[in-house]
Amino acid sequence: MLASILFTMPSCHPMAQEKSTIHMSQSDSLQNINLQDYVGKPVGALLAALPPYDEFFFTDNGRPAILGGANFKFGERWLQIETDEIVHQNRFEEKYRFDLELFKKELISRVELSE
Repeated sequence: MLASILFTMPSCHPMAQEKSTIHMSQSDSLQNINLQDYVGKPVGALLAALPPYDEFFFTDNGRPAILGGANFKFGERWLQIETDEIVHQNRFEEKYRFDLELFKKELISRVELSE
């Protein structure tokens, strides 16, 4: 409800309204795609079908220093991608220095969009 109020209210600052428009566009793009169609496909295929993400971080799924997936932020929502098998890079990295480009080659096991 608040998002729609902010979206429709005129803004004194031109960038404020522009950011809201971009955010709404990202949200629409995320809702219009069937994420489950990408299970079993490379992470990069899903990311290529979406608008650019704002930020990301790798996850260890409760096993310290073991790559389990990544979370990508789109506006106020997070896309959680998990992989059961890592074949393109070392799954264990004590300092969490995983390679995003290599991660994009991994196959998606589970994907979920936060509400």
